[in-house]
Amino acid sequence: MNGVRVGLVGAGFMGEAHAECFRQDPRVTLGRVAAGRAESAARFAARFGIPHHSGRWQDVIEDPAIEAVDIVAPNDVHAEVAIAAAQAGKAILIEKPLASSLDDADRVVEAVRRHGVIVVYAENRRFSPALQRMHRAVTEGCLGQPLLLRVTEMGSGPSHGAWFWNAERAGGGALIDMGIHGLATTEWLMQDQVASVQAMAARLRWGDRLGPGVEDTMLTVARFAGGGMAQLACSWAYSGGLELRFELVGSLGTTIADLGRGASGLSLYSETAAAQTPTERRPHQAVPQGWSFPLTDEWRQKGHLGEIRHFVDCVLGEATPTCTLADGYRCLQLAEAIRRAAQERCEIPVPPPPGFAERSRA
Repeated sequence: MNGVRVGLVGAGFMGEAHAECFRQDPRVTLGRVAAGRAESAARFAARFGIPHHSGRWQDVIEDPAIEAVDIVAPNDVHAEVAIAAAQAGKAILIEKPLASSLDDADRVVEAVRRHGVIVVYAENRRFSPALQRMHRAVTEGCLGQPLLLRVTEMGSGPSHGAWFWNAERAGGGALIDMGIHGLATTEWLMQDQVASVQAMAARLRWGDRLGPGVEDTMLTVARFAGGGMAQLACSWAYSGGLELRFELVGSLGTTIADLGRGASGLSLYSETAAAQTPTERRPHQAVPQGWSFPLTDEWRQKGHLGEIRHFVDCVLGEATPTCTLADGYRCLQLAEAIRRAAQERCEIPVPPPPGFAERSRA
C-alpha cells in the first residue's frame, strides 16, 4: 500500500485538528467527509480540499475508496460508526471517549474482534512530547518507583457544541470531556493498575445549563494495586484559560509537565477576543479573553500530530497500536467507577482491565 485514503466522520473542532495533521502527512489523501449537517461538511471539504462530502456518515463507510475512518463526531455516534466501519473492514481512528457507555463500548469491542480491523484510540495526551518524555523517565527508572500522580485539567467549559452539556449525547460532563484524558494517562504513567477510587462530583458554576447527569467538576483519588496513589481534578468551573498539569512523584525524583502554560513559553493578554487571531479565539475549553498561553506548534505539542502519524503507520503495517481499543475501554471502566464512587460516597473497587486485547505499555 503506497498511501492511505482517509474518510472523516465529523467536521467540528476536533475534525479540523485531525484534518490539519493528516494534511502534513504525504502518505495520506483525505477522500471524504461527512457531518450531521450537509452544509457543515461542504464548508469543511472546501477548506481542506476534500473532493467528496455529505450529511450522512454512512457515505464514508460505503465508499470503497476509503481505507480508514477517522471518527471525530459527537460521542453518542462513536459506537455506531465504529461498528459499521469494522463490519466494512476499514481501519479506525476513534476520538475519546470510545463510546458514551460501557454497553456501547462492548458492542464496539465485539465488532472489532469479529472483523479483525486495526483500531487506534485517539488519546492525544499519550502522544504529547512532554508526557512521552515523562513516561520515558518512569520506564527508564530515572524516578525510581512511581508513588504519586497529580493530574489537573480545568477550563471554562466547551463552547463549540451544545451536545457536550447533554448527558445522553456526551455520556457525562467534565469527567468524560476533560477528565478522561487524565484517565488515559494514569495507569500508563504510574505503570500500575488502579485498584479503587473515591470521588466527589459537583455543579459549581453552570447551574441550569447542566442537564441531568452532567457535572462541571469531578475530584478523584485513586489507589493503585502496588500502593501508589493519584489525585485527578477536572472542571469546567475554572477561569483563566486552561490548566493542564501533570505531576509525578517517584521514590528517586519528580517530574512536572505543564501543558497549559509551559509548553511554548509564550503568554498573551487580550481584553477582547477580537484582538486575537482566529486560532487564538478558537479554544473550546476556555474563554479567550484575558491571559492565554498560545502554543507555537499546537498539534505537535498537544499530541495530535504524533497520534495521527502513528495511526497512519499502523494502517501501513509499519507499527502496531500503542494506544489501543483496550485503553479506550479501560478509560470508560474507570469513569464508571468514579461516577459510582461520587454517587455512593464511598471507595469503589475497580476490577483489573479486561483481557480482550493486549494492553500496550509502550
